[in-house]
Amino acid sequence: MAKIYETLRKKNDLTIEVYPNIESQNIPNGAVTETKIGTNAVTTGKLANNSVNSNKLADGSVTSSKLSDSVVITSKVNDGAITTNKLGDGAVSTIKIQDNAITTDKIQNSAVTNDKISDESINVFKLNDDLWKWLKRIQNTYLVYVGDSDDKLYEFLTSFTADETYNEYSDDDSVMTQMIADTF
Repeated sequence: MAKIYETLRKKNDLTIEVYPNIESQNIPNGAVTETKIGTNAVTTGKLANNSVNSNKLADGSVTSSKLSDSVVITSKVNDGAITTNKLGDGAVSTIKIQDNAITTDKIQNSAVTNDKISDESINVFKLNDDLWKWLKRIQNTYLVYVGDSDDKLYEFLTSFTADETYNEYSDDDSVMTQMIADTF
């Protein structure tokens, strides 16, 4: 069957064009095409809820200005997606570092300076064997001098390093004098 397309005219006055009242049941399915829809004619109110899906969004069409504040949550971020370049300078604060999270292999060699060690925090148990032996030798090194009871020094004789037994008797002058004599 052939289709006839023509402008309708008023029966008694052919100079007047008549446009019939079109109702949805009179429009054939698929008859409304893109060219028949006016620019900006489809508004948000004309879209069904949940009718726009990711397949209908152009690549790159969702920009940061289209995201609401605080809308990106942890579950929406891929594991490993936040890289060093994406962290702002100074963004990692002390409160954001887990307890016991910084391990020896994360501290750069020579990074711990004297200013970062609290006073009186290093005890003998943290010293290596060589340093411990050196300290013990200093502890057991004695100066021998001639003086009087008023601590007047007449002559410095020598210094020597004694073994641990010497320290046990150092408060007893007679034993100390004998040990010094035995040493020389």
